[in-house]
Amino acid sequence: MFDEGDGHGHEAIRIAEALDHPFSVLVGCLDLAYLKSIRGELSQTVGLLERVVDQCRDWDITSHAPIALASLGHVYAWSGHAVASSRNQRTRFLGEVWVNERG
Repeated sequence: MFDEGDGHGHEAIRIAEALDHPFSVLVGCLDLAYLKSIRGELSQTVGLLERVVDQCRDWDITSHAPIALASLGHVYAWSGHAVASSRNQRTRFLGEVWVNERG
């Protein structure tokens, strides 16, 4: 079951990339990251979630930024991942999202 979900997740991301649809890439990465985290594949989960955060920032997709950042922080803590510089950059991004959302 997990292998099938993994295949579908990668295929969804590939199709979204081919269509140049950033929001669909973001959703595909989030869903695949969830599957990877359940499987305990934390390094792959981190890579997918970092990509989601970058997509949110680069394409100004603020609706999913808090979800992506919270998930990434959870996986960082769970895996003992040391990320001083990228964490600071992503924390600043979260602050910008919060300010923009609040007006």
